[in-house]
Amino acid sequence: MKNLILLIFLFPLLAFSNPKLKDLIEVNSNWKQQTDGIEYLNKSSELKSDNDILYHLMLVEKTLRQRPVNGLNETQKHNRIKYLNILNSYWKAGKVPLNTYHLKRTPVFIDENRTHCAVGYLLQQGGYASIAESINRDQKFAYIQEITNPDLKIWQVQSGLSVEELAWIQPSYPFEGTSISFGQGLNGIVNDIKKTTGKYQYIAAGSFKIESNNQNILMAGWDGNKWNAIVAGTGVINKLKVANYIITSYGSNITFGNFNQIEIFETNIETSVPKHTLKGEFNGAVTGFETYKGLEYVCGLFNEGLAVFVNSAWKIIPVDGIDTIHCIKTFKNNLIIGGKETFQLTTPNPALISYDGTNFQKIDGLSFQPKCFGIYQGLLMIGVTLGSGGKTSELLYEFDGFNVEKSGFIKYTSGSEVRSIITNKNKLLIVGAIRQSVPWQGSSYGLSMYDSDQPQKSNFIITLDGPVNTAIMTGNDSIIIAGEFKYNVKSGGRSEILFGCGIVFESGYKEISDISDKPILNTGFKIYPNPTKGLINFSEQGILYDLSSRKVMDIFEGDYNLENLPNGIYIFSNKRYNMRIIKE
Repeated sequence: MKNLILLIFLFPLLAFSNPKLKDLIEVNSNWKQQTDGIEYLNKSSELKSDNDILYHLMLVEKTLRQRPVNGLNETQKHNRIKYLNILNSYWKAGKVPLNTYHLKRTPVFIDENRTHCAVGYLLQQGGYASIAESINRDQKFAYIQEITNPDLKIWQVQSGLSVEELAWIQPSYPFEGTSISFGQGLNGIVNDIKKTTGKYQYIAAGSFKIESNNQNILMAGWDGNKWNAIVAGTGVINKLKVANYIITSYGSNITFGNFNQIEIFETNIETSVPKHTLKGEFNGAVTGFETYKGLEYVCGLFNEGLAVFVNSAWKIIPVDGIDTIHCIKTFKNNLIIGGKETFQLTTPNPALISYDGTNFQKIDGLSFQPKCFGIYQGLLMIGVTLGSGGKTSELLYEFDGFNVEKSGFIKYTSGSEVRSIITNKNKLLIVGAIRQSVPWQGSSYGLSMYDSDQPQKSNFIITLDGPVNTAIMTGNDSIIIAGEFKYNVKSGGRSEILFGCGIVFESGYKEISDISDKPILNTGFKIYPNPTKGLINFSEQGILYDLSSRKVMDIFEGDYNLENLPNGIYIFSNKRYNMRIIKE
């Protein structure tokens, strides 16, 4: 206790004495507890490095060499020196992993270029590469204290390094992708964002505040330099439809100007002063819209939940067997309706219904409530909400007009839901409140990508502290995201808080290549043995790629001999699945 009290009092003084310590704590927060490391830092005449990670590793190595080893046996003492020598050669080589995966700082055990982190390198060079590969496959972004691999514990005891020392060695890495902010962002909830023409590049809608404006804003326009209020009032806008200069807003209890608790209105932004026109009142919330057979339909939390605009008025359409309608989509000459069934007792049952303009037909096959739809490669993609319960389940289903099946693209934990499905050519972007199915990540929100051109570069997550409600994939391979998150970025030497909307990832999804979290959901699908020294059996056909995205060979069901391939990692891919193949 005395030592703890001494550390509490000493740390502010030690930290103040060396401004470099702040940067080192950003690399690894365990610096706060390392009084001998801080003392070495303050006394050291070692050349200061511009690379904080390498400087951190150098200082840690030098400090660990000076610590007493009285409690270690001779084997542990020998191993400790061996691994500190390996650590010395590691930081001198100057090559560390790149974090192209997460916006926040995070450990990366082995990156897409096969660069190991410091602890991973100790394992690899010490003859325990299989442990490093196992951790990279199962807990790639975990901190040392969170890694559950039992073989790591056995190695740690033999290494002569304590768990705390390994945790101090392990750096975290900043995001290396390119991110661009939209000013100070939008402080609140952004439900939709659309590209537009005229004086605004983008229109964002929801319920938020913008910089230098204390009003509650429902719609704002980005002019290339700042956000400008277009509609200020109460309520919330859920969806936008853009047709040249005409913006149609769909929402709930919207009140501004002469309008009181409306759900649909149009805004003409061509004029210097936007002109607004009432388009619908439902005494509830409109959450979606769709054009079907030339008529506009809306759905949401209002009486019956479905309406069509015909003869200059909205007509309510009763839908049997469905209590709440979340989404609608035109698909193969029918209007597909998603929501939850009527008369549920405990857990709401999912409802998927096909409507031909006259009759309704129930579609079976969903396990969870549908929240949104998207069209991808001729299939209707169905994003669902998993609800609570602690189970890991499929987040995305597909419907071909006859059957509903699990897509195999994305599988995450309870509480997750897909809020938007966005497609651009062969790329499928899934955004929402996505909690990852791995224990060390906790409640991570973000987005996931599938690219049929590069399936081995699919299924990445951008980690944020709140849900992503929607996104735009632009023609120059950028992603603009909007939602309910906050995120710190550094711009011009200062920190910015981006609220709700305002991060563009330039070429972000081209830089992501890890596929270790890609789920295999078809229980009949097997590749064995894996890892393999050569002989391997595939139970489905597909394509084998190397990690440079080069096609190695076509695969058909049956036995193959990979003896002539170089050792390393390969990707087996077909329409539904990716799997990592390790050739030893």
